[in-house]
Amino acid sequence: MGSPGLIQPLEDPSDPDTSRHHNLEVTESEREAMWAMVERQRAGWDYLEEERSARIREANTIEAVQQLDIAFRYTLSLPPRTTSGYMEFYRVLSQLPRR
Repeated sequence: MGSPGLIQPLEDPSDPDTSRHHNLEVTESEREAMWAMVERQRAGWDYLEEERSARIREANTIEAVQQLDIAFRYTLSLPPRTTSGYMEFYRVLSQLPRR
C-alpha cells in the first residue's frame, strides 16, 4: 500500500468498510465561509509580518546589548547556586500530592 517508512492513513475514505463515510459535499455557503476564513487568515499573517518587520526596524541593538550586560554583571554579584533550576523544579514536583 505505499512506500515503506511512510505513515499510512488509519482509514481509507474511499473504502466503505473502513471509512466513517465523511460528508465530502460542501454547500455554497460553507464554501464561502471557508474562503472568508482563508482571507482573514491571510490578512492576519500579512499584519503579523508587518508588525514583525516594524519591530525589527525599531530594535535598538546597542541599547539591548547594554541592558543584557547590566543583567549579566548583576548575576555575577549573586552567590553561586547549589543546584540547577531543573533540580529545583523536580524537588517541588515531588512534594505535590500524588493522584
